[in-house]
Amino acid sequence: MARTRGSYLAALCKGWRVEQVQQIVAETLTELITRMSTPRPATLIAEHRAAAATVVLSAPRRGNGPPIGELLGIPTSSPPGWA
Repeated sequence: MARTRGSYLAALCKGWRVEQVQQIVAETLTELITRMSTPRPATLIAEHRAAAATVVLSAPRRGNGPPIGELLGIPTSSPPGWA
């Protein structure tokens, strides 16, 4: 199923600028996360940062981490080859 969906999306976005697709993904993730999230993650992140603890964000899909991290105030980077 995921492969079919990925193939469909790749065909749908063919010829689009990478920046345009990234912007659409970021806007969509922001909307979904804002609608679905509770204050608890932000509170936990603030507590960990206040204690000088490292906060790690893991996202299941390439490109999802930075928009989610930005929304939660966590600096993010992608593993090599995932940019």
